[in-house]
Amino acid sequence: MKIELSAKFRKAYKKLAVRKPEVAVIALEKILLFSQQPNNPILKFHKLQGEYNGQYSFSVEYDIRIIVDLIDSDTAVFTMIGLHDEVY
Repeated sequence: MKIELSAKFRKAYKKLAVRKPEVAVIALEKILLFSQQPNNPILKFHKLQGEYNGQYSFSVEYDIRIIVDLIDSDTAVFTMIGLHDEVY
């Protein structure tokens, strides 16, 4: 799957890398996994509801999420990364 990164995602990732560098490395591993196997159960990839209806999310760690817009069957835009409470 082709991955695009929004400006908001890039900014949030840089912040995360400063705050929790070890989690930023794990995030890169999960992004690579998502690009190869989006439905891998490790990611807990799921559709969102409510305010985020039409978007998707997957887990980096217990409390870290990545928000995703699926453009088509082969393209995803990562729109946000952060703590659960920060992204929702």
